[in-house]
Amino acid sequence: MRITLIENFRAVFYAPYYAALAQAVAGYFPGIPPATLSACCRDDLALGLWNRDPVVQREGLLWLRDAALGTDLIRKRYSYEDCVDMRFADEVVAEDPPALPEG
Repeated sequence: MRITLIENFRAVFYAPYYAALAQAVAGYFPGIPPATLSACCRDDLALGLWNRDPVVQREGLLWLRDAALGTDLIRKRYSYEDCVDMRFADEVVAEDPPALPEG
């Protein structure tokens, strides 16, 4: 994949942002190096996988589940309700916090 000047600038400019995101979620992923988490945050944002709010979309989660099943990453066909508890997300949306910067 060829990286353009703008993509390279964006990667450098947002690197501290990705590192901060990685640090915020690091406790949920023990044993994964910070650089790996930062790269995952960067890639997820670049691919448009990062929601603008904390609401987990049913379609997105089911797509991810089916992709994981198809590659044998998981073996059980979990339901949306098995994986998601939207009580906290609904509370955050109701609080209307400031938006994340565009990445």
